[in-house]
Amino acid sequence: MSEGPREVDVLVIGGGQAGLAAGYHLRRAKADFVILDAQEQPGGAWQHAWPSLRLFSPAQYGSLPGRMTPAPPGGGYPSAEDQPRRRGQAPRSRLG
Repeated sequence: MSEGPREVDVLVIGGGQAGLAAGYHLRRAKADFVILDAQEQPGGAWQHAWPSLRLFSPAQYGSLPGRMTPAPPGGGYPSAEDQPRRRGQAPRSRLG
């Protein structure tokens, strides 16, 4: 999506986990912001992760603010397939 030039309070570079988390908190602070990313959709490296990838921490530590990633079935650490991007649930335009 492309819009004409506009002035914003904050420009966030990168729509991965850190950029989306920043956007969540900026929205709560009522800041005018834009998140830019080279990819067409949010999600950062998770869009290109190997299916065998597994996090080294429980789901609660790898979740986006306001969007808890549920623990994988059977417990353990989340894999690439457990992430919202893989399930088609990544936030698109609203953050929170």
